[in-house]
Amino acid sequence: MKIAADVTGILLLAVIAVQDFKSRLISWWLIPLLLGAFITAGLATLPGKSIAAFFSVNLLLLLVQGLLIFSWFSIRNRRWTNIVNTAIGLGDLLFLVCMASAFSTLNFIAAFVAGLFVTLLVFSLARFFHPGSRKEIPLAGMLSILMIGLLGWKIISPETNFYSDDFLLSMLTL
Repeated sequence: MKIAADVTGILLLAVIAVQDFKSRLISWWLIPLLLGAFITAGLATLPGKSIAAFFSVNLLLLLVQGLLIFSWFSIRNRRWTNIVNTAIGLGDLLFLVCMASAFSTLNFIAAFVAGLFVTLLVFSLARFFHPGSRKEIPLAGMLSILMIGLLGWKIISPETNFYSDDFLLSMLTL
């Protein structure tokens, strides 16, 4: 069941990446399917209460970050500013919600920050070498590529557990 959910997740992520890179949009129906694949894979590892606890904390982190970004844009523009579909796309936000369901809190923070860093680096370089390129960043597409790599690693290395912080904690204590 776990491998089937991971393979399904990889296929859905590939569709999201292609759509986001091609048109900077993703189909809404992919979001509940991806969320279901991530939660199904998680339930093969941990009890539902643990998955729900991690998911809740991760959503809270996203909410706080969203409120900070909203506040920053509102202060900068001196009026209430809707950041959805102006600063960040709705598809990107919904993708982040899906991503929040796939990890423990520490692993989510690590994957999220790494994904944002790589995305910023890649698109800064793209703009430097191709100044006329599109300004919109396909965040869901870039994070999908990261997630495809992580899920592939999880399939190849079955002891990998996205809900266990042991690997990251061991890296911090080196």
